[in-house]
Formats: sequence, C-alpha cells, structure tokens
Amino acid sequence: MRNIQIVHAPVFPENPTNPARAYLDSNVIEINDTAFYALPKEHQSAILKHEYGHLVNNTRSEIQADSYAIEQSNRKDSESLVKTMKALESVGSHDEDRMQAAFTKSLTVAARRGNKKAAKLLGITANANGEKSSNTRKNIFLIVGIISLFLLVLYKLSR
Repeated sequence: MRNIQIVHAPVFPENPTNPARAYLDSNVIEINDTAFYALPKEHQSAILKHEYGHLVNNTRSEIQADSYAIEQSNRKDSESLVKTMKALESVGSHDEDRMQAAFTKSLTVAARRGNKKAAKLLGITANANGEKSSNTRKNIFLIVGIISLFLLVLYKLSR
C-alpha cells in the first residue's frame, strides 16, 4: 500500500463545503476541518475511504473512489453499507451518474455478501450452470430508472 499522508486545513476557501480532497501526485489527503468534523462519524469514515480510493486506485474518478469506499465498508455490519451509501449521497447527490453507480455497486456488494433482497433487486439468480438470469439487465435498468426518479425528486425538493 502507498504511504498516504493526511493533512488538515481549517477550511477550503475555494470550496468550504467540501470535506476532503486527495492529491494523486503527493499521496496526500487534505481534510477541511470545518466541513469534515461537522459530519457524523460514519460520514467521516466513508469520506476518508472515498479519498483513499482516489489514491489507492490512482484515479480522479469520483465513481471509482466511491466504489472503493463501498467495497471497504464493514463486512460484518450490513448497516455499514447503508451508512456508506448515505454518506456518499450526501456529498455527491448533484451527480446523477455517480449516485446511480454507487447505488448499483452497493447492491452488488450486498448481494455478493449474501443479502438476498439485494440479489433479487439486481436479478442475480444463478441457474444450475451458474449463469446469471436474463432478467439482470432489465432489473438494472429498472433500478437506474427508479434512482433517477428519486434523485430528480430530491433535486426538485432541495430548490
């Protein structure tokens, strides 16, 4: 694993609501103390995992960093996955594609960990040969549509 340093700033003047950011070139995570410590502990944890995701995967992609944070959520605590998703949604809700990817990733991780409801939502039912059901693609499109509608309603309500 890379040697990652965490530094603190009282506030990010150019973006005071951003709780943290990662610098790929120097392996540094910078914490905006004002925004970061105003968040609940589970949000702080998810945001740190997200920033680590940028550095560990050497990517500027928010979706890939979210994916890393979701994968790192506590495997023994099913609520951890939900809390991680809520935390990511709280800082990335303006980006519909990002939220759809995070929701789908959360369901996929939950299904892989044995959550039958998540597997059913994704349509991941294996037949005797271990092949995925043909409904998987339709179910994902349905989930993406529902998420899109949900995010649109949230956006309209926040105005």
